[in-house]
Amino acid sequence: MYLVLVSVAVTALSAGTLDLHVVVPDAAHHRAAITADGSRARPFTSVHDANDALRACGGCAATVSLHPGTHVLGARGTLRLSDDGGAHKSSKQLWQGLVGPNGERALLSGGAQVTGPWTEVAAGQWSAALPPPAPLPKTLRIGIARAEQATFPSAADGVHQRWLFLESVQKVAPGPQLNNRSYEISVQKAASNVEKANCSSWGQHTPGALVAYVFPANSWVGLRVVATPIAGPGGKFTLLCPDGTAGLQKGNRIAFAGALEILTSSKGSGVWAAEGRNVHILAPAAPTEGVWVPVHRAIVIIAETENVEMSNITFVDADFIATGVQTGFNEKSSDAGCPHDGAVVISNATNVTLRACNFLGLSGGGVIVGNTSTEVAVLDSNFSEIGQSGVMFIGNDTTQPRGAVVEGNTMVGIGTILASAGGVLITSGSSITVRRNNISECSRWGVALRSNHNASSEFNVIEENRVVRTGLVTADFGAISMIDHSGGHAQGNVVRGNCVRDVRGMRDQMFHGKPAALLTSFWGRGLYLDDHTSNVEVSHNVFVDTSHAAIFFHSGSNNSVWNNVFANSTYNRGSVASTQLLFKEITHGTRGAKMANNRLFRNVMWTPRDVQEPRPGDVSLLGGSTAGALSVSNGGGTHHNWYYRRGKTIGRNVKTLLFQHDWTSWIAKRATTGRGNGSVVNKDPMFVDAQAGNWNLEEDSPLKDAIGWEDLPLPMC
Repeated sequence: MYLVLVSVAVTALSAGTLDLHVVVPDAAHHRAAITADGSRARPFTSVHDANDALRACGGCAATVSLHPGTHVLGARGTLRLSDDGGAHKSSKQLWQGLVGPNGERALLSGGAQVTGPWTEVAAGQWSAALPPPAPLPKTLRIGIARAEQATFPSAADGVHQRWLFLESVQKVAPGPQLNNRSYEISVQKAASNVEKANCSSWGQHTPGALVAYVFPANSWVGLRVVATPIAGPGGKFTLLCPDGTAGLQKGNRIAFAGALEILTSSKGSGVWAAEGRNVHILAPAAPTEGVWVPVHRAIVIIAETENVEMSNITFVDADFIATGVQTGFNEKSSDAGCPHDGAVVISNATNVTLRACNFLGLSGGGVIVGNTSTEVAVLDSNFSEIGQSGVMFIGNDTTQPRGAVVEGNTMVGIGTILASAGGVLITSGSSITVRRNNISECSRWGVALRSNHNASSEFNVIEENRVVRTGLVTADFGAISMIDHSGGHAQGNVVRGNCVRDVRGMRDQMFHGKPAALLTSFWGRGLYLDDHTSNVEVSHNVFVDTSHAAIFFHSGSNNSVWNNVFANSTYNRGSVASTQLLFKEITHGTRGAKMANNRLFRNVMWTPRDVQEPRPGDVSLLGGSTAGALSVSNGGGTHHNWYYRRGKTIGRNVKTLLFQHDWTSWIAKRATTGRGNGSVVNKDPMFVDAQAGNWNLEEDSPLKDAIGWEDLPLPMC
């Protein structure tokens, strides 16, 4: 009866633009739902009802207004916006969230609420039953923020104390699930009180509840895998790892979560764990804010349609299925790829805009774009505490998205659950502009661009973004990272006018032979031109405080780097000597010619802050192996740069300042090599206030005329 009434109402309106309203149901609206027609007087109480009305209308233009409150997907699951073969594809759909008189927002939830009653089962520990549709939770939301899951060791113990370390690793028989492998591991005991924790009993009442977060190999990825304690003395487990997991070895860091026993030794309000069909929360009193469990992996799928805009909507409570393993890089739908769960999934769609939306505390990623989608825009939105990537583009040479814009967004706390993530991750895509975003607190990348074996990413522009504090839990990365496995060397990519600052990096020290130890400023590059990345224009950027190099050229050619500031990009305390710009040939067998014809001109290298440098004289401006990287043929070379070392004169005194040369020997053959032509040394460029991050030049700076310097679009960094 209800569907018939909706159909009649929509037919009457189908000649014009629909103006539909959706409210969060209360008792009055439940009574009126049977006669709802989506009008302001008789609004729908479900987003699915509004979507049914749009489909019945045959594709007519519509505005759907979500009134303040939490709109729950419910049993019908993910909201799917598609044409389904209907007519009038060009008609626009606008889904907008309205704001209440006190700033209340419209939330679209893929979860289910824990309604209680709450019982105090131990002092300060409250328990309630999970709602029937909810799975065993991987994450939990309390109020508007994602709650902290109880871990062992506790995240509250600080970066160096929050990890255990693998003592032994042994691969055993294949796991019970297809394409999985089991590892028997033991963990370090002395530094972590594993024996006291009695971990052999963890999770025994809820099979599959106990999970491990582990960083294998070179700390490129972080995995979340099922763990099972082995009977006997504490500290031994079986890990069920996905196929493609590589490099688990002694000394890798690991932490555990998901067992109620871990919660009993935790501290802090809002920390939680689950057992059986109950969730337990540490709190001084029964929770009064809403407690929500993610149920659905995607909240909205926009597929096989066009002309859709969603604005001012807050997306919460999206679940995820990825484990964190990084294989295949999303070229095929069957690839594990980089983790690519998303609250909003855009597939084979055109002219889709997400504007002024909020993505808060999501277990997976924010927005996933793929399957030939074009003209997608993500604008002026907020991404906070995102479990995977903020915005991700995926596909191969035929399915990759094209012609997209990601602009004006704020992204804070990216990759908080699965670390192989970035604020914006493109693997792959072309003609995508990433502009004027504020991206910070990232597990790995700020912005990453991949060209894969069957998919070249070309004509992308990364400009005027602020990328701050990246690589918080992974190593060997770039705050802005580009990698080319296409074999054809992608064309037309530009990195322009960005502020890149405080590039970190973290990995264990087993490669040093030091178990149970971390490096927390290691192999972090401002810009990583990895694995033959070539033909990139890099200009008008500021790179400040990177832990290994401002730019790492890794076997790429024909890159043009000009009018950039490289400052203090040398504070690494790892085993690899630091340098401002690093050049190395690939040694691991990927295809491609050796690097050549890279150009460096009109740049400022300002280094170092002496107090941060354990050995200032050992820090070079250009390092690695030249191998023709800066040859003068075809316009390559280095010229018209400005070199300044605070407190240290550049001359014959630093023998490894420029590869294996001091300044005098470096320019000795400038007549035949061109290197050093027009360059200036030992003169202060006269920044307005470098210590405060103002890289503007004073009006009377000699740099402007000496090397043809151009002003920066983002001088504050």
